[in-house]
Amino acid sequence: MADCTGHGVPGAFLSMIGNMLLNKIVNEDNSLSPAIILERLHDDMRKVLKQNGKQRQGNEGMDIGLCQIDLDNNKVVFAGARRPLYLIISNSNGEDEHNKLIEIKGDRKSIGGRQKEEKRQFTNHELEIHEGDMLYMSSDGLVDQHNAQDEKLGSVKLQAKLEAIAHKNMVEQKELLLELLHRHQNNESQRDDITLVGVQIAGAQTKNVIY
Repeated sequence: MADCTGHGVPGAFLSMIGNMLLNKIVNEDNSLSPAIILERLHDDMRKVLKQNGKQRQGNEGMDIGLCQIDLDNNKVVFAGARRPLYLIISNSNGEDEHNKLIEIKGDRKSIGGRQKEEKRQFTNHELEIHEGDMLYMSSDGLVDQHNAQDEKLGSVKLQAKLEAIAHKNMVEQKELLLELLHRHQNNESQRDDITLVGVQIAGAQTKNVIY
């Protein structure tokens, strides 16, 4: 789940570059470690945008969360550039009050842009997962959406909502999240791109819906 700087054409241009570089790193270089992928993505992004020379041009880049899901070993490896991962552990009774949300924070570094350190590195977080668990990643456009009182939706409300609905099927979750957004936003205009990715662990395969 990636969130590029800028809006409109500049943001779309960065998205195309990011997608191209990710495909190259994963498919051609056979990189599977999320942290290594982000490190290479950062280096390649700065080269493409000419941000690593004496005549640095711009500070564009992206925030991104990246997961490697290993169903054979019941684990997920996550690395983030200024974006978190939410893991909600399923319970066998299907009662939402027993859902537990765990936030895994990404590194406080973006992909691309200024770099003061000699080499930008990211951190892998390995987590155990089981059938029914939910994984969520979101851009900041959702929690930063304002209402008529100039109040943000905020991560606390989003996390509480995810805990309350994680036991429902993915279609219902989408409807309830859109309801939360629209009720908060009311007639205010949307200020940023909004993306939320939810992945449900389902035995030997994953079911995912992009909101």
